[in-house]
Amino acid sequence: LFEKVRGKFDIIVTNPPYGERLGDIETAALLEKTLSRRLEQNPVKASYIITADAEFENNFGKKAKKRRKLYNGMIPCQLYMYYEGR
Repeated sequence: LFEKVRGKFDIIVTNPPYGERLGDIETAALLEKTLSRRLEQNPVKASYIITADAEFENNFGKKAKKRRKLYNGMIPCQLYMYYEGR
């Protein structure tokens, strides 16, 4: 997917599976690590990731510039914000 859209988007917004309703926590952790590697290979100006995984930043390998608490349905989540600038 990244190779097909490379250079066309400046912002990524995603709500990947995090083991609550889809998959399990181990699969979610692998996906978060893969997402981090892909974004390193294909940089964007900003990425916003919604997840209930409390270990997301550890799995992703970076601390978010900002975080916001929110709910995805009844599931407490965080919006992790990574972007350039201030």
